Amino acid sequence: MRLPIAVLAAAFALSALPASADLITNGGFETGDFTGWNATVSFSGPQGGGYSGYDPHAGFFFAALGNVGGLGTLSQTFADVAGQSYQLTYFLASNGQTPNEFRVDLNSTTLFDSVNIGATSGIPYAYTPYTFQFVATGNDTVTFFERDDPDYLALDDVSVTPVSSAVTPEPGSVMLLGTGLLGLAGFARRRVVRSI
Repeated sequence: MRLPIAVLAAAFALSALPASADLITNGGFETGDFTGWNATVSFSGPQGGGYSGYDPHAGFFFAALGNVGGLGTLSQTFADVAGQSYQLTYFLASNGQTPNEFRVDLNSTTLFDSVNIGATSGIPYAYTPYTFQFVATGNDTVTFFERDDPDYLALDDVSVTPVSSAVTPEPGSVMLLGTGLLGLAGFARRRVVRSI
């Protein structure tokens, strides 16, 4: 009888795991281009490791952002659930070349703006993680404004995920768990009847 209880516990634990829910398309720039993004940038694009002293934060590519003379933009609009809390995360690195600027807007609200960002440690230059929480409107737009006249800033692993205080199993997982429970109940009943 111990094996079915262990199986039941494992099934319940697996049913409680959340599904991947990243709302950003191509947030790691792994297509090797700006697929999924609206780009109004010059002298910028996804690059592989070793470019201008940067490696990707993860994967094979990162966005090298080096608009000259003014701010270029990289934006993406995504559907979400109005009223729900979400978390925007991205990773940024700088080699300290100036003038540079990096700004992040969510819809018309500025979340981050920094001018003449100094070099992040190491070569390749290390990434700094940034995280912001926001309440969704049902359709939101994240916009990265960027400029680096003599060189590039590096952006990678942009994601938007729901913020959840409790793990809620998906309906399919609950149904699977219920089916497993019925099967275990039938197994236990047959075992009791046979032992009589």
